[in-house]
Amino acid sequence: MKMAGLRSNPKRGKLIALAIVLVALLLSVYAYQRTSRYPSSDDASLDADLVHVASPVGGRIASIRVADNQLVAKGDVLFEIDPVPYRLAVAQARADLELAQAAQAPGSGPLQPNAPRHRSPRSRPGAPSRTTR
Repeated sequence: MKMAGLRSNPKRGKLIALAIVLVALLLSVYAYQRTSRYPSSDDASLDADLVHVASPVGGRIASIRVADNQLVAKGDVLFEIDPVPYRLAVAQARADLELAQAAQAPGSGPLQPNAPRHRSPRSRPGAPSRTTR
């Protein structure tokens, strides 16, 4: 029978607690080294050697010339951007340039974009004024 207040062998309990802590520490070191040396994934894909790709101009992608996980080298064409909006912008700029050159051609005279198209009745010579009664 045990008597109240008396402990049987306190060193044994401390050794068991120390052994449990030591085993937990060793298992955590082993798990850390194992996962850092041998990475794994549930969906069989790893994020490694990823490069984000961006184009210097924006636009809709017309075609993609690479497949998923394909190895590419510097200079390879990865995708094509739809050229139609850029061709239209170049054609519009050329038309604007030709129009401006034609307007400034010798003999055409200076441009007058703000010239009045018609005269108001008040600006005619001899038109009655509102201030006279």
